[in-house]
Amino acid sequence: AVPGVNFFFSQPVEMLFNHLLTGSSADLLVNIYGDHLDTLFRIGNEAGEIIRRIPGAGDLNVQKVIGLPQIVIRYDRDILARYGLDIDQVNRAIQAGYSGAVAGTIYEGERQFSQVVRLDEKYRKDPDAVGELYLKRPNGRQVKLSEVATITMQDGPAAISREGVRRKLEVDVNIGDRDTESFVEEVQKQLEEKLDLPRGYYLTYEGEYENLQSAKKRLRWVVPLVLGFIFILLYMLFGSLKQAILVFSAVPLAAIGGVFSLWLRGMPFSISAAVGFIALFGIAVLNGVVLMSFFNELKGEGMSNVYRRIYHGTDLRLRPVILTALTDALGFLPMALSTSPGAEVQRPLATVVVGGLITATLLTLVLLPIIYTFSEKKIRVPSLAKVVSKTGNMERKNNRSWIILVLLSLGTLAPSVRGQIPAPGGRPFQDEGRTVRNAQVAVRIYTMEEAVQAALENHPAVKAADLGVLQQQWLKTAAWDLPDTELSFEKENEGAGLHRWSVEQSMQNPLEYVAMDKLAAYRIRREEDRLNLVRSAITRNVKTAYIEVLYARQKLGLMQQLEQIFSGLDRAGKTRYNTGDISFLEQVSTSAKYRQITMERERAKTLLDNRQKLLEMSMFAEGPVRIADTTITARSLQEDLSPADSAGGNPDLSGNPDLAVSRSTWETSRVVNRAVRFSLWPDPFFRYRYTAFNQIGNFSSFELGLRIPIDIRAERGKNRSAEIAAEMDYQQYLRLEKEVSTDIVTVRNELEHYWRQLDYYRDNRLREADMIVKSALRQYEAGNIGYLQYVQYFDQSTTIRIDYLDVLLEYNRKLVELEYLL
Repeated sequence: AVPGVNFFFSQPVEMLFNHLLTGSSADLLVNIYGDHLDTLFRIGNEAGEIIRRIPGAGDLNVQKVIGLPQIVIRYDRDILARYGLDIDQVNRAIQAGYSGAVAGTIYEGERQFSQVVRLDEKYRKDPDAVGELYLKRPNGRQVKLSEVATITMQDGPAAISREGVRRKLEVDVNIGDRDTESFVEEVQKQLEEKLDLPRGYYLTYEGEYENLQSAKKRLRWVVPLVLGFIFILLYMLFGSLKQAILVFSAVPLAAIGGVFSLWLRGMPFSISAAVGFIALFGIAVLNGVVLMSFFNELKGEGMSNVYRRIYHGTDLRLRPVILTALTDALGFLPMALSTSPGAEVQRPLATVVVGGLITATLLTLVLLPIIYTFSEKKIRVPSLAKVVSKTGNMERKNNRSWIILVLLSLGTLAPSVRGQIPAPGGRPFQDEGRTVRNAQVAVRIYTMEEAVQAALENHPAVKAADLGVLQQQWLKTAAWDLPDTELSFEKENEGAGLHRWSVEQSMQNPLEYVAMDKLAAYRIRREEDRLNLVRSAITRNVKTAYIEVLYARQKLGLMQQLEQIFSGLDRAGKTRYNTGDISFLEQVSTSAKYRQITMERERAKTLLDNRQKLLEMSMFAEGPVRIADTTITARSLQEDLSPADSAGGNPDLSGNPDLAVSRSTWETSRVVNRAVRFSLWPDPFFRYRYTAFNQIGNFSSFELGLRIPIDIRAERGKNRSAEIAAEMDYQQYLRLEKEVSTDIVTVRNELEHYWRQLDYYRDNRLREADMIVKSALRQYEAGNIGYLQYVQYFDQSTTIRIDYLDVLLEYNRKLVELEYLL
């Protein structure tokens, strides 16, 4: 960087037009108004630093209003008077040094030139050299300028800009990859929060943002006006307010597609996009006009059945509607895909029109006939009780379609509501697991295996993954997709009777078809692995939630037992304190422990409710569920380990679902690379042509050729990109393989640790807890220990049992995690 030099990039033509329109060559111009140049320059630099840190800020330039070097000469009037010099004489000497003074005249023939003498350029910039100028005193002697004046080099004003008799400073900002409006709004917010303006100083914003605001103000009344004109024209066309509203419904349907297309291409809402919406609204109603006009024609011809009218009208007007939208969309498609200069204005407009026409056409063909049915005929929808009742009779024939629709809906919902809604006979529906009735709500009881099975059948994530497999299976049928066959007919000369027709068929090279078919198979396998991953994750979540419900229920039961015991101890303590058998400290300690147990019981109840809700969410159950097991148990660790795992060797990773998905992704990338490589090969085609002449005869020809890709560099780039993608997936697979292997070893070690703890608890600690209670009771009855010591021993036994439950819970959690990893 060059000290003191600021760089600001712009395009000359764009800069000229922007300066003529907005007074600035930048996208955003921030004007700072005030009185003092130094203060303006300081505020401008602070504002520039704030704006520069905002995302989307491009080139930024703060107007240079100070910093121009200048030589300042300050006279000492007392010394000038002492030497007999006046100001005018000194000014003439300085002017002669800088501007020059006539020292004589030079003659060349009839021409004459004044001879001017002044200081050399390097001395004019040196304050010391200027101070060496001599001034002539009245007595004929000379004195240096530095003896009668102070000469310094100082920074002075570089430029002074004014507007409305107020000094101003300009901060020019070009906006990068961000829309103008949100950037300017964030600039205003940041400057208002962080920039401290003295009294009398204020900011204004100009540039392209000013044009945007003025255009938005115009659009606020232009868009409603256009929509009003469209509606008026529709009303004048159909002469019916109802039908005009029906056709006008294409406007919001088109707006949906326009907004979605902008979002899909990552384009902000701009003025050109707003203009595109205005054009789109006018084009979108054409499809509705075509359909509604034909419906009215059929109605005028005597077709009174509204369903027949809709079926016949949409059948005959499907092609005109699609072609009307298709011609407009194809006309705007080059603008939407353009990358030439000026395309930044065309792309948003065309994108809005193309996207809006797609949704408007599709939704108009579906929604307009449905809404037209409601508008032409009042339909009475029967109640649900009449639909499901076996003895109910249909009151009107026109309700048949609605009854069938409701029954079909109930049939599709039957698997989810079965076991939850009572049947007409009063007995609940039966499904896997047992069902009980609680306050007219069916509560189903599940074992762990039944809960997992229900979750795998009902969870939408499993259904979505299953649909993904089905989608890839259907896509595999498109692997051998041949291009369309070209048929043409030509008639050149009427007199000679020349007729020519031809058939042309192109295709990709056979190896590419084989590779695409193999790629489709690998994609199916990848989706199957993803389905297995989803099923494994759901199984893990359901098992974990099931175990936590068991733990919470068992802990709550223990807390309830303790609450009953300590309630009796608390009452006994109060009685013994009243009789003088125990001290006040012992009675207070017993009461405090009872209150603590009560709080723990409430906390365990809350834990059970939360874990119950988590289980229902993991199972994706429609109603409340209950678990069949009553106690949490621990299986042997050896039952869940393979022989290699049991021996402490390398774990078997073949069953890990995450690793299977990563492996299939890597293998699919390899096949994609092979398919891209085959696309470099030439593609064959054949053409058959038949030509007939009335006077000469006829002849035919058959051509067989190859289409060879010329842009080898681009094809090699695609091939190299596919190779890199496959290598990236392979490295990800290696990383995940290492992580999974480490996780398995870690979980296995933790399981062994928890198993040893469980053995210790079962063999020692639980027995010790029972012995502590029995021994404390005997010692207390014998009078060897006091009441407070008896309560403390009982509390110690309780802590051992709670710790055992905690270890049991962690062991089962790790066991479920190991099942998922293996």
